[in-house]
Amino acid sequence: MKLTKCRFFRVFVLCLMLLSLVSVAAAAGYSADVVTTDKTGSTHSKMWVSYSLWAQRMEMPSQPNMIIIVRLDKKLVWNIDKESKMYMEIPMRPGMAANTIASGEKSPTEVERTYLLTETVEGHVADKYQITHQLGNDRSTFFLWLLKDNNMFPIKTQHKDSVTVFKNLNFSEPPASMFEVPLGYEKMAMPFMP
Repeated sequence: MKLTKCRFFRVFVLCLMLLSLVSVAAAAGYSADVVTTDKTGSTHSKMWVSYSLWAQRMEMPSQPNMIIIVRLDKKLVWNIDKESKMYMEIPMRPGMAANTIASGEKSPTEVERTYLLTETVEGHVADKYQITHQLGNDRSTFFLWLLKDNNMFPIKTQHKDSVTVFKNLNFSEPPASMFEVPLGYEKMAMPFMP
């Protein structure tokens, strides 16, 4: 299989970061194009979320043979390689970012939230907040844009030099089959990860 440990780890970490932006919205689910931009360039992905299954699927044009499916209901992450028709199954451990789906609601580590302004993001009216988190002695601040008509959905985030924006939002439930390993794919052993 051509999937290297380093490439797998980078994609896996990106998946967990994007999952932390997923919201528990009133809608049954959604799909969106997700663009993250930082000093090194832009990363594009397509994301589908099902609230009925508590699942997420992510595909990236830069890795056309890879699909990542996160199943919170099963406490599993599947990394699927379409070219080799193989997949890795990664159990979620306590403390992994994907154990919960974050939202626009206050998280346990949030210590301050300040409303800044209302503006339009990707054609949607959103409220911009400055959010401060503290974990032990470590304190971090980022910006969060929550949809005005659905304040549980974070359409944009900015942390230091990294900005993530959800584009082409479609609030409808994706088919359940999108969140399963395709039939006929072989399970492979997971490489060691730190």
